[in-house]
Amino acid sequence: MKKFLTAGACFLSAVTMAWAQAAPEAATAAGSAAGGPKIEFDTRGYEFGKVIQGEMIRHEFVVSNSGDQTLHITDVHPGCGCTTAGIWPHELAPGQVGKIPIQINSQNLSGSIRKTVTVTSNAKESRVILEMSGQVVKSIDVIPSFAMFHLIQGASNAAPAVVKITNHMDAPFRVTSAKSDTPAFGVGEIKTLTDGREYEITVTANPPFGHGTNGTILLGTSWSNYVVRIPTYLTVQAAVNYQPHQIMVPSELKQTNTYVVTLYSIRPEDRFTNATSSDERISLVLTNAGANRPVYQLRATIPAGFTLPPGKMTFITVETTDPQTPEIKIPVQQSRSFAMPAASARPRPALPVASSTASGSH
Repeated sequence: MKKFLTAGACFLSAVTMAWAQAAPEAATAAGSAAGGPKIEFDTRGYEFGKVIQGEMIRHEFVVSNSGDQTLHITDVHPGCGCTTAGIWPHELAPGQVGKIPIQINSQNLSGSIRKTVTVTSNAKESRVILEMSGQVVKSIDVIPSFAMFHLIQGASNAAPAVVKITNHMDAPFRVTSAKSDTPAFGVGEIKTLTDGREYEITVTANPPFGHGTNGTILLGTSWSNYVVRIPTYLTVQAAVNYQPHQIMVPSELKQTNTYVVTLYSIRPEDRFTNATSSDERISLVLTNAGANRPVYQLRATIPAGFTLPPGKMTFITVETTDPQTPEIKIPVQQSRSFAMPAASARPRPALPVASSTASGSH
C-alpha cells in the first residue's frame, strides 16, 4: 500500500512539472500567432475636390507597420489605366513608416470620378483598397456639349437651342464673336450670365431642313487663339411610322395565321383609317389601341395554303391624316424554300486484284 501511494505521488508530480513547462511555451506560441506584421494608413480615402481636366492629380498615402514582424508590400495595383503608382516601400520593419505615391491623369476624365488602388501585403489584412475621388471639369465647359434639333417632316420652323458656356479658370473669359460654318445654322442671342464666367448662346436652325444636317458653331474668345466649338446636328423624321415594316409569310402556310402591325404617330392629332389589301384573300381589322395617343393595331389574317408567285409581293394600304404621308404601304412577301441538291454518288476506286501466283513459285 505504501509503495502504491509513493508511485502515485511521483506520477502526479511529473504531470504537474510537465504542465508547468508546457504552459509558458503555449503562451509564447499564442502570442506569436496574435502578432505578425500589421498594415495601417493615415487615411484610405482622399478627396481631391475640383480639378481642371488635363491636370495630374497626385497624393501620397502614408503607410506604417504597427505589428511586431517585417511588413512586405508585394503589390500596389491601380484599378484603371489612368491611375499609376510610384515607387513604394516593399519592406517596413515594425514601427517603420513609408509613403505610397499615386497619381491620376485627368486628360480624358470628366464629371465625378472615383479611382481605386489595391495594396497587397503579408499582413493579416492582406488586401487594402485605397480610394481617390473628386470632380474633373473642363477649363471651358459647354452644356449640353452640342446643339441638337429633332424636327417632324414638313416642319417650317424650329425652336432654338440654348447652350451654356462656363469658365472654370481663374482668368476671366469673354465671348467676342460667334458664327456658324454652314448656312443651315445660325447664332441668335449671346447672353452674359456672369461677366467673365458664364454665358448663354442661342443656336438657330434655318430652313429648308434636311435630314442628317450637321455643322459647328465657332465662338471667338478674349483668350488668345482660343475658339470654343459647339457641334450642331439636325434630324428630320416622319410623323407616322409602323413596325414591322413588312409581313413575311412562310413558303408553306399550313394553317391560318394573323399578323399584327403597330402604327403610330408622334403627333397626337394624327389618325389611321381605311385599311385595304391588294389581295382579297387577306382580311384586315384596324383598331385604335392608344388611349390618349395615336397608336393603332392592324391585324392581317392570311388563310392556310396562301401562295404568291415567285418574286412577287402584295401590299396592305392604310390611310393617314398626315399631309406628308397620306398613306402607308405595307408589303406582304412570301419566303421560298430551297431544296438542297442531292449529293452525287462517286464510284469507289477499284481494289487491286491479288496475284494468283503463289509466293515463291517459278
